[in-house]
Amino acid sequence: FLGVSASVVLVVWIVWMTSDHHWNRTNKDELAQRFSELYKYVDKDMQLNYTQHCHPDLKNISHFPTDFRASIKSACSRAASVWLLVYAAPFVAVLCDVVVGVF
Repeated sequence: FLGVSASVVLVVWIVWMTSDHHWNRTNKDELAQRFSELYKYVDKDMQLNYTQHCHPDLKNISHFPTDFRASIKSACSRAASVWLLVYAAPFVAVLCDVVVGVF
């Protein structure tokens, strides 16, 4: 049963991904917008804004001290990890189904 469940979830996820949900800049920006609230809490020193602090093409953190820039980059990476996990959650569910199904 878990093998069938894993197969169905995998097929649905692949169909969803191929219908304009590829892992590209547009979808990354959309996910970041959906999780904009996350950026307020991901850094202990300040509230971040994705466009101003984290976007690879639009950010401008040059006016911050070097050590603080490293902190901002780290916080941006943590936030991106969260929305990457949300994007990949169906695949994680498939892997869990497969592992449980084997045992």
